[in-house]
Amino acid sequence: MSGPGNLQEPVALATEDRPVKGKQLLRDRIRDQVVAMIQAEKLEIGDRLLPEQQLAKRFDVSFLTVRAALEELAGQGIIERRPGSGTFLKRRLLPTNSLSTVADRMVAVVMATRGHFYDDLNQGIVSQLQAGAYMPVALAWEENETKAEREALEAQLRELAALGCRRIILVSLVNTAGGTIQNDELRESVLAGFDQRVQVGSLTQPDPTLGMHWVTYDVRAGHRQVIEHLAARGHRRIAYLAVDTTCDHICYENNRIYVRAYTDAMIEAGLAEHIRVQHFSVLNEDERLRTEQLRLLLEKEAPTAIFAMMDYRGLLARKALLELGRRVPEEIALVGFYNTPWSKHEEMTTVDVNIKDMAKAVRDMIELPITTPARTRLVQPSLIVRATTGG
Repeated sequence: MSGPGNLQEPVALATEDRPVKGKQLLRDRIRDQVVAMIQAEKLEIGDRLLPEQQLAKRFDVSFLTVRAALEELAGQGIIERRPGSGTFLKRRLLPTNSLSTVADRMVAVVMATRGHFYDDLNQGIVSQLQAGAYMPVALAWEENETKAEREALEAQLRELAALGCRRIILVSLVNTAGGTIQNDELRESVLAGFDQRVQVGSLTQPDPTLGMHWVTYDVRAGHRQVIEHLAARGHRRIAYLAVDTTCDHICYENNRIYVRAYTDAMIEAGLAEHIRVQHFSVLNEDERLRTEQLRLLLEKEAPTAIFAMMDYRGLLARKALLELGRRVPEEIALVGFYNTPWSKHEEMTTVDVNIKDMAKAVRDMIELPITTPARTRLVQPSLIVRATTGG
């Protein structure tokens, strides 16, 4: 079990003792003062440092001493010297390589790896943590992990807690049935070892006894935007494609939340009498079943628009509609959810859940004082209008 590769970690500044002359010791002191200045001013990657002469005046040393200190930092890949332009921060750093300081900046990130949404969210969170000079330690988990794999994950988390890591982010659908990250054993033996806990991406609120911050997207707002958009274009019979009844517990829980959001949005739009939910299979072997499901829906309900719970369902629905001789959007409008590459490829109207904002909100939660009571942040989604609803 391992996290994604090529994660760039902040640099721990080397401070080992070595026999040097007095001028070298002065250079090291100025180097450390430059580091302290970078951190105090909260410089971000790409920000420009003061010119050498101004730094020399600030630290009351010669510009040659400042230059020597900057050259050492450049050699470690922390700053970049650009002739004629100046000196720029290239990589965030830690002030020492002591275990306590490193542990204080470590963040355990338990990553679900279920598809485009989680891939993008995982990378966004890692990038935000690195920009904040944190050291993300990525651990992957799958909903269908074996007992041995789950025990290995728990052992890794206990080891991080023993090293002094006090922050953990769960990028997962944790509030579900056994076998996921929030089973009773893990709750008691692992999560208790972390003082700052953030759950992100799940649609159900964490158990309040865990004292966990919660970051997710506003499902109800996203569905409301879609129904309002379709209603404004004259659609009233708007059907909803949900998961089929054979899905696992996680999908079933999502299905319940999404269907409720669709139903409420239809009621708010005055379209309660046109609420129609169709279970729609996504299994590869069920292509004929999908076509039959849509054929029955079209014959019985005659919807003028179809709203798919996820982009992938929208993609499969479009294929089935073409097989039935129905043109999109001329005869029937089609909308997805999540703004994945599938929706972009198909020019499908969809809902962007704003993963970048979610990742930034996670970092904001991590930076809260440890004693802060659990908070909730619902990131607002955005409707992306494309060709499948008329552009």
